[in-house]
Amino acid sequence: KLEFDVRGYDQENITVRVTAGRLVVHAVQREAVDGRKTTNEFCRKIKLPSDVDSEKLHCVYSDNGRLLVESPV
Repeated sequence: KLEFDVRGYDQENITVRVTAGRLVVHAVQREAVDGRKTTNEFCRKIKLPSDVDSEKLHCVYSDNGRLLVESPV
């Protein structure tokens, strides 16, 4: 079980994928205020243990900005 703090990122801007045996959590938030554009980005890459079934990853996004990723072994 892994937990990520993604407060400040809209749920639709968060992606979770497995690439080359690594879990990749990526989020981007873009804003424009007074003609100025800002971009905030979150990225975590974690090597998955060999006994984790990446096909059965389950993600839950909570209202308090926490992303929980679980997988049976």
